Amino acid sequence: MSLSRLSLAQEGREVKQYAKSLLSALSQSVTADAIAILYGDQHALTILACNGLSADAVGRQFLLTEQPRLKSIFESDELVSFPANSDLPDPYDGLLLAEESRLPVHACMGFKVALQSSTLLMTFDCLKPDSFEHLSEVYMKTLQAIVSSSALRMFEAERLYEQARASTLTQSQKSVKKQILVGESAVMHSLKSEIELVAGSEFNVLIQGDTGTGKELVAKHVHFNSQRNDKPFVQINCAALPDSIAESELFGHKKGAFTGS
Repeated sequence: MSLSRLSLAQEGREVKQYAKSLLSALSQSVTADAIAILYGDQHALTILACNGLSADAVGRQFLLTEQPRLKSIFESDELVSFPANSDLPDPYDGLLLAEESRLPVHACMGFKVALQSSTLLMTFDCLKPDSFEHLSEVYMKTLQAIVSSSALRMFEAERLYEQARASTLTQSQKSVKKQILVGESAVMHSLKSEIELVAGSEFNVLIQGDTGTGKELVAKHVHFNSQRNDKPFVQINCAALPDSIAESELFGHKKGAFTGS
């Protein structure tokens, strides 16, 4: 059972990236013509990642009231296998990439992983009716347990990350509020008006001034009054940036654009 890639909390905090890595691990553990990972609640599920289904399957939503197979898997805590001659409609009808994808008889099974406020569903489809008969109940229960443990760790890490991020943002906003721009002169009123003006725009802002005049404070107030005030305020020491990476650091880059990116 090749499941080492299921320890994915360190690989990224995005659910879709996790699903892609999980799909790769499942593909090494169960041979199937199509494997799909769905995410949602008791009303609807959305495909996060899949193998063997057409490209437009990712992101497709399935209402459980219209998909009895998915509903059966969702409502069970155990592995659910459907008879090869089951008359229940197939949620992936017409989506299988295999040439015989419209055959009415095929093997289909799946299990769920219950999270705190949502659910992951794993489904496996094969065109040969007896494709999954060699997989023991113990094997599939072990697979389900490993996926469940991995998913719970990953989503808990995501929750803690968002919690810490929200706390940091709150502290940052409180810090900005405490640092009031003092002064009632015409110049200060003009500065405050300019801050409100540029904060509501999407333009880059250049703040100039001598050392100790409050450039950082102005920058924080611009950020706090902008539409991105729920995002982190990131400070960078531009003087410490080598010329070769200054542009990349300030404006971003694509992964793989250069060595180490």
